[in-house]
Amino acid sequence: MLSPSANTACSAPGAVTGRIVAEAVRRHEERAGAPIDEAHAWRQGHQASGGLGPRIVARAVATRLGAQVAQSLERLRGLAAGATLVAAVLALISGMVAAGVVFGAAATEARGQLNIFWVLSSLLGLQTLLLLVWAVFMGLPRSRGGVLGQALIGATASLARRANRDGVHALTVVALLGWLERTGSARWAAGMLTHLLWVAFGVGALLMSVLALTFRQYDFVWGTTLLGEESFVALVAGMGALPSAIGLEVPDAALVSASRIGIESMPAGRRAWSTLLLASLLVYGIVPRLGLALVCRWRLSRGLRTTGLDLQAPGYQRLAPRLMPVSASLGVVDPAPAGVKAVGTRGRRPVTGQGPVLLVWLALEDDCREPLEGLADARVQVWGSVDDRRAQARLLTELPALAPPPAVVVVVSSLLRTPDRHATTLLAQVHSATPAPVWLVLTGADRSGGLGIDPAGRAAAWEAVAARAGIDAMVVETAEAAARGRLETVFARLADEESAGGA
Repeated sequence: MLSPSANTACSAPGAVTGRIVAEAVRRHEERAGAPIDEAHAWRQGHQASGGLGPRIVARAVATRLGAQVAQSLERLRGLAAGATLVAAVLALISGMVAAGVVFGAAATEARGQLNIFWVLSSLLGLQTLLLLVWAVFMGLPRSRGGVLGQALIGATASLARRANRDGVHALTVVALLGWLERTGSARWAAGMLTHLLWVAFGVGALLMSVLALTFRQYDFVWGTTLLGEESFVALVAGMGALPSAIGLEVPDAALVSASRIGIESMPAGRRAWSTLLLASLLVYGIVPRLGLALVCRWRLSRGLRTTGLDLQAPGYQRLAPRLMPVSASLGVVDPAPAGVKAVGTRGRRPVTGQGPVLLVWLALEDDCREPLEGLADARVQVWGSVDDRRAQARLLTELPALAPPPAVVVVVSSLLRTPDRHATTLLAQVHSATPAPVWLVLTGADRSGGLGIDPAGRAAAWEAVAARAGIDAMVVETAEAAARGRLETVFARLADEESAGGA
């Protein structure tokens, strides 16, 4: 539930945060069935530069819900950072414990002898196998390769919901997961996290190995039953290629042969074997994971930055007529296109009521609706917006009880809005709820060209809707007429038509 005391804007959120906020607001509005009607938020959307996407983001961020979602995202980031830190510490300790177990077993059971390949297999084998599994998953199509990422993010989301069960936080988590899935970033986020944890494990194992080799003496040996000595010499040479390339001392063929179990160890070889062990943990364990973590971080950041909103989503399409294009000034605008003129329906009701004109508007742009509020006087009663279901229900309940009945009910809407079943039903219900004539005024014909809308075709569609709903008259005007508060001219035109129809 929205808190009345919530801030009406959040402080300059980043582009990614803004888009996630917009996604959360869209989900809320689609569930509610109507846009959040906050004048300040609409103004912020109108004033934003760029296309429809930036305007949607600016409006969403400026809503009270948007501010709460942005704050919830910050809390979620803090929770994720804390959980990652705890996991990294546990991974570091696990690496130290694993290395301690390996060296401890050698000290107690093998009298200080370390099987070099057994040690490397214990500390590098599992993570190397898991790295290969990760590479296979990343090679799959996104729809399947992201399973691990979605599972990990889902687990984090579950913890977040347990930590904070309020509706805004749950909405934020759902929007975040949806955004990660849409951008394909979930698997990169999971990859970055798992690689960083393995880096911490490797650092722990390396530190414990350094401590063990510094304060205890170990002899490095190897043994085999199935393979020949040449195989192990080649294996050690391959493993030592990278450490040797950076100038580190590694065992040569003679030292490898002399270190086989059952042969007296060479004290001079301890340093070379120790160097190979530590270099292998660094070069084959820590460095690759760190590099892959950076790659995942880059892909994650790139995916989040470059993916825009899905402007074809119904929730965003509903906002387009009110956000695009924005008229920054209310100066002279282009005249209405030719062929778009006042039209009427047959069998209209006469104007018989003694009450004022009742003015309501549906899905109207802010730069048109705000001046309409100033028309209230003895002749015009401004009812206001009927965009949400609660306002519509109140209008339909109170309209039949108005005394005296209104002279005319004028519904102002936008030609930029596509007439749908909901608009048809609402107009028909308004017509049935009052004995007064119901007139429909459409604004925005002058703006239709910028959106690729055929004004004549759109007006014809609205005329068909008006006829089905029983509307008594319809007129298409430019936005200037409404924005300058000159609806009197529209009323006059409709009244003239009424007189002509009565004659």
